Order: sequence, then structure tokens, then C-alpha cells
Amino acid sequence: MRTARSFLAALAVCLQVGQAHSADWPQEPNAVLGVSLGAPLLDTQLEYCPESWPRAATGRACLDRLIGRYTSTYRLLRDPPNLGFYYEATINLHEGLIESVALRTKRSNFAALVDVLVTRYGPPHTRTQLPFKNSLGQQVEGTLNQWNGAAVSISAFEAITRADESEVVFMHQATATKKQAKQQKATSEAAGRL
Repeated sequence: MRTARSFLAALAVCLQVGQAHSADWPQEPNAVLGVSLGAPLLDTQLEYCPESWPRAATGRACLDRLIGRYTSTYRLLRDPPNLGFYYEATINLHEGLIESVALRTKRSNFAALVDVLVTRYGPPHTRTQLPFKNSLGQQVEGTLNQWNGAAVSISAFEAITRADESEVVFMHQATATKKQAKQQKATSEAAGRL
């Protein structure tokens, strides 16, 4: 649930900050970790993790077999590629389409994470100091690095849900915009029923 809340916060910032895009970004990705952004989950080349996971890791990325209320909107990516530091990867869905891929790591890995991003995608288009308030009410300063393309944005948050966690979100803009519009419509309809 904590991941879902942090993702919604990240989505809001991505959509607000990512409105302007760089039309000239030759490194703009259409996929990350082998997952095509904006494509149906069923079209990915990823297999589901074996039932015996994690005791018998596959050595290649696989989708976790989730059970419960988030199975249609959220998937864990197990055994993701080694980037030189530990991270967790999640795939966020909207109506079966891959809306985003998020990587979460310790804040102490943030510099290494940004180095990997800069090496692969070029320097960020914007770099902003962003205040963050954690669940205890403490205010922490963190950096937001953003790359904005015609179809995809990348947002690297130094601090996101906790002061010691960093996250990068690869967002398919069109799918995220559809999801946000659907959520706003549902909120308006709910408000009308009060």
C-alpha cells in the first residue's frame, strides 16, 4: 500500500512537472528493463516467476504472481538486471497497459542511480530541489531530476516516501494522462453523490 501511495504522489509530480517536453531527445526510451511502456502487459516478453521463487531464482527478470486487490494495477519485477546496487522494480498498469516502471532504492544509492540514468539517457532536462514531508512530519530536501520526451518522462526523486528512499519513475505520458482523467471523473461522480 505504501508503494501505491508513493506512486500516486510521483504520478502527480510527473504530470505537473512533465508538461513541457523536449522534442529533441534522441535517448528517449520506449522500454525499460525489457518492459515496453504503454504496451499491454500481455505483450511483454517477461514470464511469471516460478512458484518456488525466491528459493530458486531464475537468473532473469520475471513477474511476481500477486494475489489480491492490486493484481490488475501493480506487478513486482523479480530478479531485475544488476545496476551495481540493490533496487526493487514495480510495473504499474492502467486498463492492462503498462503506465510506468518504478525503481526504488536506498537514498545512499541515489548518486549511482542518477549516474546510470545520465549515462543511458543524457543529462536531465531539469533538476529541482524539492521539499518532502515524511509520515512523521519532518521536512527533507531532495533533488528531482527529470527527462521529458514526447511519449515518456523519467523522474528521479532523491526522497519519496521516506527520507532514506529514492525512486525513479519511467512514465508513459498518454497512459498516465488517461488514468488521471479517469480518476478525476470518478472523484467528480463521487462528489456528486454526496
